[in-house]
Amino acid sequence: LGAQVIAELEHKTNELADEAFPHS
Repeated sequence: LGAQVIAELEHKTNELADEAFPHS
């Protein structure tokens, strides 16, 4: 995978993780 695709996947994963496990 390209670096851009990986970055997008990481961003999506982080968003989902924040929704599932709020840090605030």
